Amino acid sequence: MITSEKTNNLNKALFDFQSKAGKVTKDSKGNFAKYASLTSVLDTIVPILKEVGVLLIQAPMNTVLVTRLTHVESGEYVECHHDLVSKDPNDPQKIGSSLTYARRYSLVSMLSLNVDDDDGSLASKEERKSIVKKDEKPLPELNTKSSKWPTAKKWILDNLKNRTKESVTKEIAEKYTLGNDVVKFINDQK
Repeated sequence: MITSEKTNNLNKALFDFQSKAGKVTKDSKGNFAKYASLTSVLDTIVPILKEVGVLLIQAPMNTVLVTRLTHVESGEYVECHHDLVSKDPNDPQKIGSSLTYARRYSLVSMLSLNVDDDDGSLASKEERKSIVKKDEKPLPELNTKSSKWPTAKKWILDNLKNRTKESVTKEIAEKYTLGNDVVKFINDQK
């Protein structure tokens, strides 16, 4: 999970959100059980997020779904990444199912929603193939005190000359688990 340096305003807004959010309605039937669809989750949360001043953005970035909740007034944010897994990474419909599944479960877990389903049959059968390698080692942590920071800092500054902060952050986050101080450093650049 990646966060802005401070999250006081966002935490208060999410606390307010949780006190207002009720149980998410199970409106769909899968192969094994009823479940709350992405539409049901969004219908439940979006009006309350707007009310408490939190913007929701979800976007696929290569093989990962990025879900970001941003407190509109302060700019504080929390961001989570969810690996996209598909039975067939070359089939757009199966990738779409994986994306919908990832969006739904990212929101349910990030917002601690009250829903007790576990369908996910399209994204979780035994014959599925991960788009990312299962045997990958955890990424090393990068913060401004690590020995890799001077080299990483130079790379960040060089790349920010002709790229967006988001694309630079995304690319370096593929190599390292970023400390909040590194994220702040990137966001503070002009």
